[in-house]
Amino acid sequence: MDQVTLKDSVNRIKVKSRMLLSLYDNEKQQHRQARERIAELEEELRQQKRLNATLEQENITLKMASVLSPDHRDVEATRAHLSGLVREIDKCITLLSH
Repeated sequence: MDQVTLKDSVNRIKVKSRMLLSLYDNEKQQHRQARERIAELEEELRQQKRLNATLEQENITLKMASVLSPDHRDVEATRAHLSGLVREIDKCITLLSH
C-alpha cells in the first residue's frame, strides 16, 4: 500500500510538473510577444518624433515665409495708392502743359 501511495504521489508530481512547464512556456511566449510589441511601438514612437520634428521645422519655415511675403491685401492697397499717385502726377503734368 505504501508503494501505491508513493507511485500516486510521484505521478501527481509529474503531472503538476508538466503543467508548470506548460504554463512557463506559455508565459515565456507571451513575454516574447510583449517584447516584440514594445519594440514595434518604440520604433513607431521614433518615427512619430521624427515626423513631428519635420512638421515643426516646416511650420517655422512657413511662418517665416508668410512674414516675408506680402499679404494679398497689402499688395492691393499698395497698387491702389500707387494708382492714385500716378493720377495726381498726370493731373500735375496736364496743368503744367497748359
